[in-house]
Amino acid sequence: MWFLIKSAICLAIVFSWMDWPKGESPREMAQAAQSHLTEKATRRCSADPRQCLALAQKAQAGLNSAGLRGSLDYIERR
Repeated sequence: MWFLIKSAICLAIVFSWMDWPKGESPREMAQAAQSHLTEKATRRCSADPRQCLALAQKAQAGLNSAGLRGSLDYIERR
């Protein structure tokens, strides 16, 4: 088990220093994708809030059927 932990730490260090395409690290690529998707979702939800809420409720139903909890649980309790 100790070997696996040390290996994971070493791999994390290696991958954090590796050169990536376009000079971006995986963290930077993930942040760029997240901000792009957030902006896109915000624009679409601003255009049609009811459709956005309906999609969010469908997603929540899918999470509930899988036994997972999502953020709409918090909104519904308010």
